[in-house]
Amino acid sequence: MGGGVGGTSERAVARLPRALPVRRLVIASGGGIGAALMPAWAAWLCTNYEVELRFALTRSAARLVSPRALAAICGARTYVDGDDSGPVPAHLRLARFGEALIVAPATANLIGKLAAGVADDLVSTVVLCFEGPTVVIPSLPPGASGKPAVLRNVQQLRADGYHVPALARGRSLATGEDGLGAMLDLPAALAALETACARARLTGVGAHKLEPRRRPTEGLRRKGRQRSRKPRRRLRTESTGGGSYR
Repeated sequence: MGGGVGGTSERAVARLPRALPVRRLVIASGGGIGAALMPAWAAWLCTNYEVELRFALTRSAARLVSPRALAAICGARTYVDGDDSGPVPAHLRLARFGEALIVAPATANLIGKLAAGVADDLVSTVVLCFEGPTVVIPSLPPGASGKPAVLRNVQQLRADGYHVPALARGRSLATGEDGLGAMLDLPAALAALETACARARLTGVGAHKLEPRRRPTEGLRRKGRQRSRKPRRRLRTESTGGGSYR
């Protein structure tokens, strides 16, 4: 799977939106290999958009990505499960800070916990307490995407109001096999974020967390980039691209 923005190709970079729908974004990462791409995601977001980022990591995720690197890129503390201090718990600080929440990578274990309402670590508790638009981006091992238990959990999350994009195809680093379950790349993740925020504004569910919409020119920092005239790609039942490592 290509380079570019955290596992994306140059063609994928062209799919990045002109502006983000939020100014304050929380990304919560589980222990999938996609967590290693979070510094690239953070660097691109902080460099090219007017956005404040905060990260929450499970202990497994913190073994795959440096919390210090994320903190240096974002200019703010990165929170790791079990490492908290202060009068207000980390999960509440993060839940109150963000306008929107992206859970990436969401492993099969994390998806199962969220579907059952289990909150036994920092990331799952942040998700449980967060009241705004929430995007859950699966990152599944080979063979897991078709299991009834996984499908039930994904459907339960959607029924509970979480935005879970269609599974993407990608190559497993463990086996080299292609299949469904790869974590979406950054452009596809941001498209899912835009969909979740638009739905929140339309239905009113979670919309109180969102600030008033900005004009597109207020969001993008890049100079000289022409806005693409190509129609935006819509997420389909099965994504044919945009997958990252799993």
